[in-house]
Amino acid sequence: MTWQADELPYGEGSSYRLCVGERCGSGTPQLLGDQVRVSLRLPDDFDERRPEVSLRLSGPRDAAELDESRTITMRDRETGCDEARYGALRLTADSALEEVRNS
Repeated sequence: MTWQADELPYGEGSSYRLCVGERCGSGTPQLLGDQVRVSLRLPDDFDERRPEVSLRLSGPRDAAELDESRTITMRDRETGCDEARYGALRLTADSALEEVRNS
């Protein structure tokens, strides 16, 4: 999941909790150029096709806590002999989760 660093107050000094279905992880967002990124590695046996994804962000600059969720469609991707299931979201400037179809 990504968002533009200058559009929202949640950056490197923030913390996040990201859940996909029942799987959750937390940490500090990564700054990559002008994008901020959070991610969650799912186990190989993860088989939900339309999981709910929830994101909670706490920012360092007196920002209100953000708590958003959305159901996404997981897609299969084959690379050589490997297969992976993936999904991607972006956080918009108005703090809404938007599914990314071509990631």
